[in-house]
Amino acid sequence: GPGLSSSSEKETVEVPDVVNMSGVLANKTITSNRLNLRIVGADISEGGTVAISQTPAPGEVVEIGSVVTVEFINPEVVEEISDSDTPVVPGD
Repeated sequence: GPGLSSSSEKETVEVPDVVNMSGVLANKTITSNRLNLRIVGADISEGGTVAISQTPAPGEVVEIGSVVTVEFINPEVVEEISDSDTPVVPGD
């Protein structure tokens, strides 16, 4: 774009939106954009994980090789916890 100056040799890339992606897909998306994934929360190697947040935010422009920190949860584990002894069911 017009904002790039010739004095800056750093390449930049837009941070992809990986929220709601599986761990495998989020990892693939971030690495294919030449960024590095830092995982917090659930272990994505276990499968069934879903990204719930990321830093930097989607659309931010960062240098290639920057670290994107993504927080994952394992919905199956969360469901087990929330299903235990829930007296009130929302809705009808």
